[in-house]
Amino acid sequence: MDCDLLRGEVNDISAQVTSDKGETALLAAVVEWKLPERIKSTCLMVYEIDKCLGIVLLGSILLESKSKSRFTKCIWMTAGPHPALGILHVSQRMTSLRKFSVNRQEKNLLFIADSFLTYEKITTCTSFYLISRQYLVAGTASGEILLFSLDPLRLERRAKICESPITSIAVGPQATPVLCTTSLCGTVNFQPIWEIPRAISSRSFVVCLLFYSALFFLSFTKKPWVNFGTNRVLLCQK
Repeated sequence: MDCDLLRGEVNDISAQVTSDKGETALLAAVVEWKLPERIKSTCLMVYEIDKCLGIVLLGSILLESKSKSRFTKCIWMTAGPHPALGILHVSQRMTSLRKFSVNRQEKNLLFIADSFLTYEKITTCTSFYLISRQYLVAGTASGEILLFSLDPLRLERRAKICESPITSIAVGPQATPVLCTTSLCGTVNFQPIWEIPRAISSRSFVVCLLFYSALFFLSFTKKPWVNFGTNRVLLCQK
């Protein structure tokens, strides 16, 4: 069955089963139109599909698209009556994750938050569950892989695996998750997720910087401290 629902360039689609018996599903799509005078418009659309292939539009939002920026991937972050949907916004300066809430009863789509991910340009990503937690793994244009936990949103691990952009990512199986990536230069890489080095958070970096700065300062002030201690001993002896 073919349905002409998405007119324009589809950047990405993502589906999620919403019932235990698999009778209904949600389909999200990021669609880009190129209007006259080189004006670019991007829209996020969410549809509900039943077992008889009946399709209902639950909501749509027109996204702000500035020049040299693009909305690329969309992922389902939570399930339930008000599932959360995230889409990646890639610009020249950074990549962020925009989060939306889908109300299936009232058939609307609401913006929740815009969260910073990385200063790198993310080229591909996928999400997966592991030990009751959801993760987002992304590949960058510089050949890095980034592993984020989504609740709370935090960079957990990162590694450089090649010198060309990452083109696709797959994760499996759940027991011993292995990350499979392909790159623009034609290489395929298999990497156990728990062997990816942990990322240093900004807070840990600041603490380490202060610690080593203190050591550097004390290395130049060692003699005055020694003299001060020696003088105290001499005074006590007198």
